[in-house]
Amino acid sequence: MVQPFDETYYINNGQIGDRPALGWYKKLSSRYLDTAHMLDFGCGTGTVIERLSPLGQVDGFDTSKFALSEAKLRNPKSNLYSQLDEIPASTFSAVVSIHVFEHLEPSELSSAIEILVRSLRADGRLLIVTPQFDGFAHKRTGSFWSGFSDNTHCNLMTAQNIRDLLSLNGFSPIKEFTDGPWNGPYITGLKLEKLLLQVPCALQVFSGRKFMPVGFGESYVAIWQLNSRRP
Repeated sequence: MVQPFDETYYINNGQIGDRPALGWYKKLSSRYLDTAHMLDFGCGTGTVIERLSPLGQVDGFDTSKFALSEAKLRNPKSNLYSQLDEIPASTFSAVVSIHVFEHLEPSELSSAIEILVRSLRADGRLLIVTPQFDGFAHKRTGSFWSGFSDNTHCNLMTAQNIRDLLSLNGFSPIKEFTDGPWNGPYITGLKLEKLLLQVPCALQVFSGRKFMPVGFGESYVAIWQLNSRRP
């Protein structure tokens, strides 16, 4: 990790509390994941756990002491882990990881994925959300792209980078999305453009369905399934 994720970090990034976009991730989880027992990998202050808990048991992992203390207050029934080797094997029906991969150096991410593979049950699924380097939004905004706004982002990947990484670790794609172009303007420079482009983003959030092609937004969002384990 680049730096401790303390209270100041979460406040400055608007991630200390609940936010509307999390409703979309709940809808995607309900539609595409076995929600019997999920792990929120990089659970932060526990807002995603709180959203997903009506669907099933949700446990969490994070390295931030502040975040875990907040997560426990929100979710007293959840098991929370602070070390990778604490995460139990062959336990989870699904893993959710929302804006976490970009905070891990490549070597850290490889180790983390190995643990996640070990933690999943046979045919378990992964919901991943991470900024998409070289997508439409990045190409249009260049050095002003939102993916560069957080100095703890040390591993920004293209969609193909992510596909290669997950395929190498035994996953197969189920469904790919984008969160949409929500941080414009990208073309005209007019605020009206930003408003118009946020309409399909809002439709996705409230419907839980796909309205835009992969690569058109700020982030890569996808469901991947772990291939059946070999004996």
